[in-house]
Amino acid sequence: MENKMFCFQCQETAGCTGCTKFGVCGKSPDLARMQDLLIYTTKGLSEVTTRLRNEGKKIDSTVNHLITINLFTTITNANFDDEIFYERVKQTLKTKEELLSKLKNKENLSEAALWNASNNEELDAKVSVLSKLKNTILGSGKKEVEIDTILDEKSTKVGVLATKDEDIRSLRELIIYGLKGLSAYMKHANALGYDNEEVNAFLQSTLAKTLDDSLTIDELIALTLETGKVGVDGMALLDSANTGTYGHPEITKVNIGVR
Repeated sequence: MENKMFCFQCQETAGCTGCTKFGVCGKSPDLARMQDLLIYTTKGLSEVTTRLRNEGKKIDSTVNHLITINLFTTITNANFDDEIFYERVKQTLKTKEELLSKLKNKENLSEAALWNASNNEELDAKVSVLSKLKNTILGSGKKEVEIDTILDEKSTKVGVLATKDEDIRSLRELIIYGLKGLSAYMKHANALGYDNEEVNAFLQSTLAKTLDDSLTIDELIALTLETGKVGVDGMALLDSANTGTYGHPEITKVNIGVR
């Protein structure tokens, strides 16, 4: 039987191998696939931002923060709102298209960097039951429904299992989960007005590398270890943000009696 979903990012995953029908966390198959699509489109955006940096162009903080929140949103139990993921994917695609127009060298970009829901004729020709239902219930416009249809269709093709080699797949996912943890630190630091361009650049270039089929197992292992190292830098930034905003923790006497 074909899997309705595949997710194995948490320790509670079904059978210790992966949730394939419904998430142990409560995540539905539709939501799992939309999370997969958000990761996929964020990889594409990150490839474009990395190329732009290589051309000497500055990436606006709003783009950095979009990538950070996209990753953070997909951690276990963070957000179960399907519509949020639809809108985030659309926003990510729009941002990517805007940045692509500024990129001089577009040679050998991945499919993730080039794919845009609004111009994919193959997917645009298909109408899913989900979109019909949305149109009936929400009375949404035809164009909006067609885009949602495309997103639904694309999400079934870009998940974890899209990488066939099990070792490569596992290392890629380990790197991505490390980047999700790093994004959590960055998001909280950003909320307090702190940021780090080097960490942002690493996060995005590393996420883009999970699209690179030329990387060997040894190279992916090295990238995994580097992700852990930069994760510590992210923790240091968050610590600075917390202590800089609230002060350093002190041993303090508190009343534990009954009033």
